[in-house]
Amino acid sequence: MFMSRGMKTMSVGISYAIWTAVGALSTIVAGRILYHEGISWKKVAAVTLILIGISGLEAAG
Repeated sequence: MFMSRGMKTMSVGISYAIWTAVGALSTIVAGRILYHEGISWKKVAAVTLILIGISGLEAAG
């Protein structure tokens, strides 16, 4: 439902990238809360790179 709403205003590739990033971030948060997993700087860097990439794709058009 939410992805289809996003696809009304942006391309399929951007919508999918955003949906993937939301899923990855949710998985990291759920792992931290439910399984007490640590959050390393590598995980933070990876998620940050994903978000930067999505922002770059959106800015490119």
